[in-house]
Amino acid sequence: MAELRSDDGKYCHWGHSRVHGESRSQAALARAHSELYITLLRSPIRELVEEIETRGDATDPTELARKIAASGDRMIPENREGGSPRHFNSIALAVRLIYENQRASNHSAA
Repeated sequence: MAELRSDDGKYCHWGHSRVHGESRSQAALARAHSELYITLLRSPIRELVEEIETRGDATDPTELARKIAASGDRMIPENREGGSPRHFNSIALAVRLIYENQRASNHSAA
């Protein structure tokens, strides 16, 4: 969702806006972002680390962690549904550190 969000907080998805109209598209994407954000905050860290490890796409998990850190405020939706940015940032840091630690220990064992 952060990749669809510009620095001014608006979501940019040409196809969604074209089909549903700009205002409806903004509302739907903002709602989806809020729902994903609060779901992530409620997820066990162990599950988040496992999800990064088992991603089916070509994204390198280390690159994914770098993208999350670089996205900054775009990762935090306007409607946080009670979730704090500090909580999000601590989860992102914990997941990255755990993943990197597991990766380093797997390499040293090989």
